[in-house]
Amino acid sequence: MFRHGRENCRYFVVPKTRTEFWTEKIAGNKERDFRTIAKLEEMGWRVIIVWECELKKNNIEETVSRIAEILSVRISEN
Repeated sequence: MFRHGRENCRYFVVPKTRTEFWTEKIAGNKERDFRTIAKLEEMGWRVIIVWECELKKNNIEETVSRIAEILSVRISEN
């Protein structure tokens, strides 16, 4: 999602209005995401991150394949 500031994403642009607000908001979202992922992993969950840009038409097949690969490896581990 845009507001989470994926690094090197061609779709991610900091808005030209209220730039300071958005920069702080995105930084806060990233921090919250890292904390949430850490908590989930502490509880034994395995986290797969899917970015909004990975769901666009030109990326969806690759994204689904990546998720299927991760799941198949994880299933075979158990």
